[in-house]
Amino acid sequence: MSIRIILFVIIFVSSALGVSAGSILFTNGPDPSSQDTDRDRQDETSEEALAYPENSPDIPSNDQATADAETPNVPHANQTDTGKPSPQWDSDCGSEISATVPWGAYTGGSVASAEEFRGKIGSDMQYLATFVHWGNENEFPEELAIYARDNNMTPVIYWEAMDYTYAGPYDPRFSYDAVLRGDWDRYIAEFAQRVKTYNSTVIVVLFEEMNSDWYPWSGMTNGNTPQKAVLAYRHVRDLFRDVPNARFGWTINNDSVPNTTNNTRLAYYPGDDYVDYVGVNGFNFGDPWQSFSEVFGPSLSELATLKKPIFIFSMSSADGARKAEWIKDMLTVQIPAHPEIAGWIWFNEDKEADWRIWSDPDSLHTFTQSVSRYEE
Repeated sequence: MSIRIILFVIIFVSSALGVSAGSILFTNGPDPSSQDTDRDRQDETSEEALAYPENSPDIPSNDQATADAETPNVPHANQTDTGKPSPQWDSDCGSEISATVPWGAYTGGSVASAEEFRGKIGSDMQYLATFVHWGNENEFPEELAIYARDNNMTPVIYWEAMDYTYAGPYDPRFSYDAVLRGDWDRYIAEFAQRVKTYNSTVIVVLFEEMNSDWYPWSGMTNGNTPQKAVLAYRHVRDLFRDVPNARFGWTINNDSVPNTTNNTRLAYYPGDDYVDYVGVNGFNFGDPWQSFSEVFGPSLSELATLKKPIFIFSMSSADGARKAEWIKDMLTVQIPAHPEIAGWIWFNEDKEADWRIWSDPDSLHTFTQSVSRYEE
């Protein structure tokens, strides 16, 4: 049978069946004519997507793209494609917990205290906090930082312009005027280079709780003002400009002390170019008893207006019969209700009150059970 007869038969059969001859000749591939149709559809879809980007799920809106570009990465944040923490169901508590919000603790400032904390909690944390004072014991905490890095934690340094052996906030050596004069430039530059040599992310929390009245850098003491605080923060930050692994946190006290019109929380904000994370410190001192929302609600609302990742850089609850309940509410209700919270740090020390997680068995159990679900 000649090739001409075979082609005639194929064309006749394909016409009778209502299919293309190509689909019979190329049984192991797509119909070439259908490929052209698919290309036409893709071209139409592409043109439509370009003209109307909101119809294309792969193309972010201008507002979303701008927000993504302006928001720095949060170390250790485990996020879904939506950019928001992915909640997880807590079967014991009957509510969602913020399973991907990274967390950490101040455990006492030593490797031994960190080991003790991690042993009691039994869950991984992402941040390990410590204090460094400008006036004494002022070196970069290399041993603790290396321990943190070796255990997949980011060091958080509360970098305090004070001599902790000196009583009271009135110490002119650590005033904002002294910082702006350059009295501390050599020390700041040397510390910056130690951070740079560490070569892993370090979060530096500078001049924390400046809207208080109990530190040498407090805005209402020691010849300071909010305006000087802003300039001093910028001055220090500028000395870190060649330290790419340094991240700067700016954190307020949850209540301004004194609570006056010239001591408002946001009056101390040094500006977006100088701050990576904004934050708040707050504690339930127990007299009177305050819930998480009472301690942090107003501050979180204010901080959200700055459009920066928000950290609770230091928090805890006093001991007492209701502490376990406070912890449960924090982890299973309040933090999930605030998706703007990018991370939190527990202050674990027996100081003005017993802030430790294990101040009583119920608190320890509630905390360990809740944070263990962060890993599921």
